Amino acid sequence: MVTVYFEGLAHNKSLAAVTQIHLRQADQAMRRQIGDIIRPYYQLIDHIIQDGIDKGIFRPTIDHRIARRMIFGTMDETITAWVLTGAKYDLQGLIEPVVDLLVHAMKK
Repeated sequence: MVTVYFEGLAHNKSLAAVTQIHLRQADQAMRRQIGDIIRPYYQLIDHIIQDGIDKGIFRPTIDHRIARRMIFGTMDETITAWVLTGAKYDLQGLIEPVVDLLVHAMKK
């Protein structure tokens, strides 16, 4: 999931700027629509967390909401920082360290 998200935005810097900067300034109605669009993404994150728990990779005591916020927030902030610096470094080079950090935070 991190790989797909980072690679997709690394190859489309304009889309990254829109999703990370411009949409955050939208009015309340637009933010609700964005929430509806993002909801399936949150559900995917929840599914990945539960799958990791079921397979014995992640601790069974993990609070799904907190873990989802951690995962989404880490990816979101990493891409926002990349956009705000003018995409001056390799976003794809951050995939492995971000995945490592997230997995080890929830690891059994």
